[in-house]
Amino acid sequence: MSDDELVEYYVKLTPEIVGKIDVLIHEKLYDSRDKFIERALTEQLNLHQSTFDDYEKKKVFVIGVVHYSAKGLEKYVAKGQKIDLKVIGKVGFALDVTPQLITKAFNRITVAGSLKGPDNVLEAVRQVRYTLSGKPYVEDQDKLLGTDYT
Repeated sequence: MSDDELVEYYVKLTPEIVGKIDVLIHEKLYDSRDKFIERALTEQLNLHQSTFDDYEKKKVFVIGVVHYSAKGLEKYVAKGQKIDLKVIGKVGFALDVTPQLITKAFNRITVAGSLKGPDNVLEAVRQVRYTLSGKPYVEDQDKLLGTDYT
């Protein structure tokens, strides 16, 4: 990473912690306080890699078309994961998807485009649907705006 890509962030440390870091630098285990802190942060972030992996798996962003079947959604549910879905395009649900599965599988669904599926499933989707600005979706808002995102 080059210096122009770095972000400055200030951290308050107790004199005891600074003293311990300085001992490690004096013993030539680290070149500087910055190097020690960067290494410590990197190691802590690496410890939590599975959290980042899970986070990425739960966030789904699609430009285009996505279609969910019951079998596909059940895989997320079996892992105890809930999906945050954001789609610009079309979202479709197969006939085997149930409203209960929607509730179990999704945290939020955001769609700019079309949403297709059985009526009872679309009713369940409305409970977890949000606008692009992150607000809960209101059924007739698109008609009021002169657009059709349903």
